[in-house]
Amino acid sequence: MQKLLCGRPTLILALGSAVLIALAACGGSGPAPEIVGQQLKTGLVNLDYTVWVDCTVRNSGAEGDVELTATLDGGGSWKKRKTLYVGSEQETAHQFEFREPEFLAADRYEYQCEARPK
Repeated sequence: MQKLLCGRPTLILALGSAVLIALAACGGSGPAPEIVGQQLKTGLVNLDYTVWVDCTVRNSGAEGDVELTATLDGGGSWKKRKTLYVGSEQETAHQFEFREPEFLAADRYEYQCEARPK
């Protein structure tokens, strides 16, 4: 018959291990951003053709910094980034302005918004 070791050090070690496993299963405690809206608009600013990409991000994790990226393709490829502080369970929007595109490519634009914890 084996002896079961249930002394105080064993109990503390077991509880500590259980806490570490629970924390690992829950993942990080940072922001959990998700794109919930995106829209493309075009127009003129001081007679310069301009494209705007509106990105809306929702953070279902802890408050913190989120890196928001807008990509625009069509007659070229452009990418812009912005770091935003987003509260827990909050939504925020940001508008990216692209003055690089040409009007001739207006019917071929593809765009995408992405978000990740910073």
